[in-house]
Parts: sequence; C-alpha cells; structure tokens
Amino acid sequence: AARMESTATLAAGVAHDFNNLMTGVMANAELLKLDLKGNAEAQSTIGTMMECAHRGGQLAQQLLASARGGRYQTTLVDRHTLVRDPVRVEAHSVTPDIEVRADLAADLMMISADPVQLSQVISNLHRNAVEALGPVGGGRVSLATRNIHVDGERPPALADYPTGAY
Repeated sequence: AARMESTATLAAGVAHDFNNLMTGVMANAELLKLDLKGNAEAQSTIGTMMECAHRGGQLAQQLLASARGGRYQTTLVDRHTLVRDPVRVEAHSVTPDIEVRADLAADLMMISADPVQLSQVISNLHRNAVEALGPVGGGRVSLATRNIHVDGERPPALADYPTGAY
C-alpha cells in the first residue's frame, strides 16, 4: 500500500511538472504564431505543434486521474473532434504509401465520456493500424462514424445492446 501511494504521489508530481512544461511550449508557440503571421506553412506547423502540446497536457491530466485512483472527468463530447484531431496529430507518422480516410457523419449525437481517455483510444487505434500496414507496404486506414439505431433483429456484435440510439 505504501509503495502504491508513493507511486501515485510520484505520478502526480511528474504530471504536474509535465503540464507546466506543456504550458510553456503552448505560450511560446502562441508568440511564434504571432511573429510568423503571414507564413501559412509556418502557421500550419505551429498549429500542429500546439495540438501536440495540448495533447501532452491532456496526457498529464490522464496521469493525474490515474494517480487519483482512476477518477476521470466525463463531459459531453463532440466525436468529430475526437476522431479528427488525433488523426491530424499523427499524420506525420504516416508514410505516403498509406492512405488515411475519415468518413465522419455530419449528424453525430453528442456522447458523455472522458474526452482525454477517448482521444487516447482513437489515437492508439489509428497508430496501431498504421504500424500494422508498415510491413505490408502500404494500404488504407479508414475511420468512420455513424449514428445507429438498435432494434428487433440485430447482428451478433450488437446482441447485448438494449434497443435505442447509439
């Protein structure tokens, strides 16, 4: 118990320090963005850098939640952002022989979830799919979102879900 408590305390300290570092990166990126206002390519690169720093801050929050015993913060989440942002941040790791497609339904319902946790899941799934295609020599990674309604007859994968909108 003492070892677990000390590990949690260490994790919380690391998360706090890492979050402070990400705040410094974000602040400097904002200043750089102002300095390079007319350079569209630099603005795009800085935007990606800021997204990565933001995700680093979210990762620190995830570590803090874990140190607190797994208490996560659920909120209403826009699933477009959850799918689109991790894919955009991971774009640098995708080789040109791998095509990434995102087919996101326009009318997605909001869901109640921890956005940091869900974003991490999407990011890991995307990264794993890209890595799996590496040895094959290319291919396509497709991400799609849809609202569905489960009722009457359903495929085995949805057999345990009660009737309703998902």
